[in-house]
Amino acid sequence: MRIGLAQMNASIGDLEANSRRMAWFYQQARQADVDLLVFPELALCGYPPERFVRQSDFLNQCHRALQQLAKSCTELSMIVGWPEGHQGHPFNAAALLQAGGIASIYRKGRLPAFHAFDETQYFQPGQETPRWTVHGLRLVPTICYDLWDVEWLAQRLASHDSVDLIVNLSASPLDEGKVLRREQIIKTAAQEFSCGVAYCNLVGQYQDLVFDGRSMVADARGQIRARGAAFKEDLLVAEFHADPVLGLQVK
Repeated sequence: MRIGLAQMNASIGDLEANSRRMAWFYQQARQADVDLLVFPELALCGYPPERFVRQSDFLNQCHRALQQLAKSCTELSMIVGWPEGHQGHPFNAAALLQAGGIASIYRKGRLPAFHAFDETQYFQPGQETPRWTVHGLRLVPTICYDLWDVEWLAQRLASHDSVDLIVNLSASPLDEGKVLRREQIIKTAAQEFSCGVAYCNLVGQYQDLVFDGRSMVADARGQIRARGAAFKEDLLVAEFHADPVLGLQVK
């Protein structure tokens, strides 16, 4: 399966502009024969959305924008980060879009509560981690901080039979030593769960937060096999295939 990681520069609150950018990446992914296109955390609305997600009208607009994106981009499976209003509460979510509709939704479970990322002020934590099957691969969606707590993730995945690939949607800003820490987290997760990891990060700047991209894919042994560009938009394409001995590998 060919996966495209679309590290995009999302504008906070500008759903129309972000949707147009996603549609552009969709066309690029089609030309690259991608089977699954992945966008960063909250790419539909930009990160951090803060007060926007307290407005029910804004969450409704996000839902309509997501539905329209699904209807207009039907030839690929896509995973899109977006803010979901569910049962009266906002969630930091990832939607699996297939065949013109919303096939499934994952809600971020591990919410950071430090510095500029106190998501507990705005979001409710999700309680379930689904397993999605896309083109024969068994995927587990995660959102940013979900991947950084491997023990927590292991508890979430305890009920799953097996996993081929962890897909991580991130909005991870750059700070000292962050690049190496990310690589170590991805390596640790891949080795812990004996699966590949596809990590898609936001790019751009908001106030003093600098999102540097550098999306990555790793094989089931934790080796980083491909990297996205630093500090600019990029479509990182990687082809995954299952090996009966080595697990998921990257061509």
